[in-house]
Amino acid sequence: MAANVTGSNHGHQPWDGLDNTAPPRGQAQVVSDRTRADLRLLHYAFAGARHDRDRGVVVVQQADVFEPTCTPTPGDIRAFTP
Repeated sequence: MAANVTGSNHGHQPWDGLDNTAPPRGQAQVVSDRTRADLRLLHYAFAGARHDRDRGVVVVQQADVFEPTCTPTPGDIRAFTP
């Protein structure tokens, strides 16, 4: 199973390449829909593990944390707190 946490600050930063200084209309809905789907998937995975009496569940997140042109500030990563 794979969930999707896309983009800078979980997609809350303005989409690149569009000269936006704020997220464009519709972007918040995309983030909300994707987050809801990700949470459903996690709930499904844990419910399946409980049902199968699995001893654990592994959740992994991959990111390009060594991107050399970016030095994130706390505001750039606030969406990951929840």
